[in-house]
This record gives sequence, C-alpha cells and structure tokens, in this order.
Amino acid sequence: MGFISMTAGRFFGLVAAVVFGLGVSTAQAALTGAYYGSADSEVALSLALQDDRIRGAFRDADGTAWILSGRRYGSSAYGTLTDYSGAAYFVLQERPEGLVFAFVPAGAGGQPNFVAARQIPLSKSGPDPITLLPAAPPPPAAGQTIDLLVFLESYPHWSKADAGRALGALRAPRLELLSIFSVLQTDLFVRGCESGVPAPPPIAERQALSCSQILDKVAAVEAAGQRPAFERAAGDDRAGLVRLLKCDRGLLPEASCKTAGVATAEALKNWQDAGAILDRYSGRAAPVAP
Repeated sequence: MGFISMTAGRFFGLVAAVVFGLGVSTAQAALTGAYYGSADSEVALSLALQDDRIRGAFRDADGTAWILSGRRYGSSAYGTLTDYSGAAYFVLQERPEGLVFAFVPAGAGGQPNFVAARQIPLSKSGPDPITLLPAAPPPPAAGQTIDLLVFLESYPHWSKADAGRALGALRAPRLELLSIFSVLQTDLFVRGCESGVPAPPPIAERQALSCSQILDKVAAVEAAGQRPAFERAAGDDRAGLVRLLKCDRGLLPEASCKTAGVATAEALKNWQDAGAILDRYSGRAAPVAP
C-alpha cells in the first residue's frame, strides 16, 4: 500500500495514532507563519497554506534545509520533505502554543518509517512565513548525487549553469523516464549544452544534433521571443513527470494517479527530438498554438 493510498481521513487517523498517539481534530487550523524550536536550536519551520495544500521549509537541528509539501487535515497536516539527497515525510499537529512536528525518515523501500519518527515541539513566532529558508535545496556539490524527483522539483530555482551541472549528478534509478516527455527532455538538453556539461544518456542518446547546433536553434527561439513559451511547456512536461514519479513511489492518492499512465502514453506517442521542438518555437516549423 502506498503512503497515501487510502482516504485522507483514514490515512491521517492512522498516522496520528502511530506518531502522536492521539485522535485528530477536524477543526481547521491556520497552519501558516513561522515556528521555532528551543532558543539554542537551529530548528525552524515556515508554512504557507493555499486551500488545503500546505507548502514551506523545515530546517533541522544540523542545519539541513528540507522543502515541505503536503495537505492539511483539520488541525494537522502530513506530506513529504525533500532535500538534494532524497525524501522523508512529516506529520504535524497544532497545539495552543504552536505545534508538534514529527520528522519521519524513509525506510529501505521508500515508505515512511514511523518507528524512527522524531517529535519536535515548535513555538509559533509570527503570522508570516519566514524567508531565511531556501525555496529549493541547493544544487549538489562536487561528488554528491541527487535524486531525480528532488532534481525535477528544484532545478527551476537554480541558475542554468547549476541546473546543467546537476544533470551529471543524477542517480541512475528511473532516469529512463527523462526520455518520455520531449519538451522537458529538450529543456534539459539545452541546459546541459548551455552549461557545458554533457546530458546523461537517457537525454542525449535520442538526440541527432550537436550542442552547437542546438544552441543555434535556441538563439532562433529567443529571437522569436518564444523562450518563455518553451519554458512554460517544459514546466508542464516536468509536472507530468513529477506526478508519474510520485505515483510510482506511492506519494499521491490512487485517484490522482489513474490518468498518469494515459498522459505518459500520449507523451510517448507525440515524442519529438530537441531539434524539432526548438524549430516549432522558433517558427521554422508549424506555429506553436497560443
């Protein structure tokens, strides 16, 4: 069973019972703003809420910054934490003085290991999310590797050079999925060429053009004023692959994953190489639909 493969109510009731040993209030909590650990601790949490989706950042006692994404359920929330090395999970429960935050590491199979969960009491500091935590994990340093899902959710926040260099640090599992979505694959190939870092085989092996030829086509796209449209389309492809990976790892409800296979099949059927994609956006091929 996946991490979120049952109804939210049943799932969160189980999580709260396991982690906190308590029932879950259905009263809607604000769950926004800044929260801190003890005065001598580096621990900090920043939360922002839109409808029932919660996003933010968590800084652990050792200074590690995690990007937080999940859902509110009454006075509680649950979801995933990501940094450059992979993913973990969180559960939080509102308290009068702040909240209790549970850091739940991933087990060997990627599922949450509730037995090893750490509970961290946090005090409310203010109504506004804090900005001292990064919008995304930093690019991997020399010698580090990066998980594919973390890379996909983070590289739009990095410079093109950093994103290109991070391509060479991607860990092998599931890299073949990069070859499914043609606009995303083109965007990553372009970033690799722009940064002087060869793209990994799942991207490069299906391309017929050299980097110098690709960069000439990128210049034509920019001259046509179409690079923002190209990058928006790459973002749509990226969202599709992120969804596919999260479904593959059991991080999304089953109902949200039912159409993921259809989208993947459509992407495979409509695949084009980077040269053809860039020609579409430069006007050298059929015009791009508005």
